[in-house]
Amino acid sequence: MSDGHLIVLSTYLQLAPKWFVSSSLLVAGHVAQEKSYRVALASSLMASLSLEMVWTWFRPDAPSHRAAGACLVGSTVAGAAAAGLAFGAEPSPALTFALLTAAGCLSIPVNLLAALWRIEQKTSAARYRIAGWIISVSLGSPSASCGGDDFREILTGKRNRCRHAW
Repeated sequence: MSDGHLIVLSTYLQLAPKWFVSSSLLVAGHVAQEKSYRVALASSLMASLSLEMVWTWFRPDAPSHRAAGACLVGSTVAGAAAAGLAFGAEPSPALTFALLTAAGCLSIPVNLLAALWRIEQKTSAARYRIAGWIISVSLGSPSASCGGDDFREILTGKRNRCRHAW
């Protein structure tokens, strides 16, 4: 996996909760769960970003690609678990906060590796961040248009009841 791929995945992981999960919850009519998820997300961002600043201050060296990749997988699993809980019965705000904080903290090595790679580049690495943004918006937009339940059926391979023809 190249550093550019890590930047795309890292950007996607940062944007997916905002574009994909929150919009799907709202469209599916889970307003209370969306508010709880949004509050937990904002709190977890404060915690994980604070830890990221401290981490990079005391340990600015690049992690190995293997370690960053393992952290990326862990971050994805924690984020997916938080999203899955948001669509279930009333999730515990503390558990959602813990999972989203874990996802944010596990993305620190990936973000550090991506930042160090960007600094070394002679040309702009914006194309990788833009690709991550496009992926996030591309996955989030159909869920907002179709509704969370319909989009879940698309992902699981069941018949699509979405009124739009994609």
